[in-house]
Amino acid sequence: MTFKTSLQEAAAYFVHDVLSENIEEVASTTRKRAYAASIEANGDGQRQKWIVSAFIAKPSLKKMALTFLNDPEADNETLSDLIKEIANIIVGRTKVIAAEKGLGFDISTPSFVGVAKPIPSDSDFQLHFKFGSDIWTIAVKKAAQ
Repeated sequence: MTFKTSLQEAAAYFVHDVLSENIEEVASTTRKRAYAASIEANGDGQRQKWIVSAFIAKPSLKKMALTFLNDPEADNETLSDLIKEIANIIVGRTKVIAAEKGLGFDISTPSFVGVAKPIPSDSDFQLHFKFGSDIWTIAVKKAAQ
């Protein structure tokens, strides 16, 4: 069990169990502008520091706000908070899954990065998930030690 596989399982948990939606991992990301939040994870059994960023386009994030918060009129402040909460839920769940497999790490408080286009390509790996007609991305980059 690696950090990446723990992250994949946590993302699937979030979409399937929290949002009650089907999830499909796909090969590429969206070209739409996306809300972004980042959270640091330190560990993975190799004392590695990772920066995990979630990128979700506004239409999908608004759909998640409706499902998750029952808010049909989510404004930009709500969407900014929601993307941070989604990053926190997914990385927090990753921490639990990894701990069950003997890998420990700590996580930071999520921060709002902004609205980005396109998704940065300098990450060490990316996971892309189809959500409705959009694709959302989790990008992971090793941070300087």
